[in-house]
Amino acid sequence: IQLLSGRDHPWLPKWLRNLSVSRENLKSGIEKIRPWSERLDHALKPRLRILTGEAMTRIIAGVVSLLALLIMPLELVPMAAAVPSLAILLFGISLISKDGLIAVFALVATAAVAFIAIRALIGMG
Repeated sequence: IQLLSGRDHPWLPKWLRNLSVSRENLKSGIEKIRPWSERLDHALKPRLRILTGEAMTRIIAGVVSLLALLIMPLELVPMAAAVPSLAILLFGISLISKDGLIAVFALVATAAVAFIAIRALIGMG
């Protein structure tokens, strides 16, 4: 919602902004995730930038908001909530890495969500 309104950084409550992590815990965490982050850095790169530009970022923010609203009702269909969650994750990764190819995968997952939601609605009627 904050992206949709044009904010370029997230608003956080003061108590969350004031949280801290010890240097030892931070170093330990970095060492544990370094192999994974290096693999991701190698795989993710700026491409299809039109899909991660400023205008698309707002569109993606709206789509992500709608996907988030669908998660709870889709809990009625076994494992269906995993699909919008995956789409939200992929949209986030695409925006952070400016990788439009990942945004394409997120759009495919969003189409799957629409298909599941429509099938669920038809089945209820």
